[in-house]
Amino acid sequence: MTTRTNSPQADVNGAVADPEQLRRATLASSVGSALEYYDFYIYGLASALIFGPLFFSPLGESGAVIASFATYGVGFAARPFGGVVFGYIGDRFGRKMVLILTIGIMGMASFAIGLLPTFEQAGMLGAVLLVALRILQGLGAGAEQAGATTLISEVAPRRRRGFFASLPFVGIQFGTLLGAGTFALMALADKGILLGWLWRVPFLASVILIAIAVFIRLRLKETPVFQELEKHKAVVKNPVGQIWKHSKKKRAHRYRTADGRKRKFLDLLGAPDLFHQHASWRLSGGQVHRPHRPADCRGIRSRNGGDLRRPV
Repeated sequence: MTTRTNSPQADVNGAVADPEQLRRATLASSVGSALEYYDFYIYGLASALIFGPLFFSPLGESGAVIASFATYGVGFAARPFGGVVFGYIGDRFGRKMVLILTIGIMGMASFAIGLLPTFEQAGMLGAVLLVALRILQGLGAGAEQAGATTLISEVAPRRRRGFFASLPFVGIQFGTLLGAGTFALMALADKGILLGWLWRVPFLASVILIAIAVFIRLRLKETPVFQELEKHKAVVKNPVGQIWKHSKKKRAHRYRTADGRKRKFLDLLGAPDLFHQHASWRLSGGQVHRPHRPADCRGIRSRNGGDLRRPV
């Protein structure tokens, strides 16, 4: 007989008792990611085709393209910081809040890009504002991918979490295709019209798509995992500090036993046990447990003799 928790959304096997919540979480994660990454991707296309002559014309044709691509790269540099900042917020205040914040930031930044003055209208002010808005886009995109995956994983049935956790990434690719299709249609227009006002349309229109995504996410409930953490007063006040405190010995051991190439990789990771020790909580019998430690695993021999491990 299955014992259910006080939360109506999860049982001992991780099965969601509220199918409506699962449908909403799936829609919010996949469609929301698609719309948010549509905004992120159209900037990349615009930086290659439009932003150079509009915002960096004094640098010459080649210099304008290089400067335009540099602003594109700024968004990727900002993504890890978005993951850290909004990951902290998600661990402290809930996954739903993070998804609403990130898509709001992305939508606001994209809409504002459509209103920017060009170099002819305001000099380098437009370029400075463009870089600032691109940083906001990067922060939102960095938090979206991790936040959407976390939310759907904590709502999905345990036996199908891998499938549901892949849906945000499918949505990301759909958003990429949507952005490419938009610019393919814009390329059919006259160049003077394109550089005059048409380039603003995809950015201004994104506010409609983002409004739809925000509406979908506002209808979400908080994940059952976070609800249980709150009920048991197990929400970590300093997630980053907890990671470094509890994974220090394991990281040191891995670093000592690794060869040169693996050490470089571990240096880049910084905290390799983040997900294993602090992000994968599970529900069982109405109580919240920390994830399995290596001592709770049994060794499984692979075909080539390697030692694979899985939780008991």
